Amino acid sequence: MTVKKALKGRIPVIYARVSTKKQKGTLPDQINAVKKDLLALGIKREPVVFSEQVSGIKRADDRPQLQAMLDYLADKGGKAAVVVRDTQRLSRNPWIAGAIYDPLRKLDIPLVSMEAGGKVASTDTHANFNGRRWSRDFNR
Repeated sequence: MTVKKALKGRIPVIYARVSTKKQKGTLPDQINAVKKDLLALGIKREPVVFSEQVSGIKRADDRPQLQAMLDYLADKGGKAAVVVRDTQRLSRNPWIAGAIYDPLRKLDIPLVSMEAGGKVASTDTHANFNGRRWSRDFNR
C-alpha cells in the first residue's frame, strides 16, 4: 500500500517523541517536518498531533501522550492513520514497538513512517521497517 493510499480519507495523527529534555526543543521541528511531508503528498487535512519527551524504551503505558493518542484512535476506528517521522519515534525497542503497533492493527489504522519518502506498515503479522522485523507476539 502506498503512503497516499494509506492516508486517503483518514485523519492524519502525528506522534512525535524525543528522549531527553535537551532534545525537547526539537519537537516542533519534528512535527513541522512531518506536516511538510504530508503537504508534499497532497494531504491538506490538518493533522492531530500528540508529542512528548520520554525515553523510547519506556513501555506504552508509561507514556501519557502515546496513551492519549491510542485512546483517540480507538474512538476514531479505522478513520485515522498514525504518521511518524521515523519508526524510532514509537520506540527503539522492537518488542515495545510491536506492543504499540498491535492496537493499531486491530483498529485497522495504518502506521506511516515518513523516513526515506514514506513507508506503510502492513497489517499482517509483522511490520518491517528498515530491515528490522517488529514482531507483535509479546506473549512469549
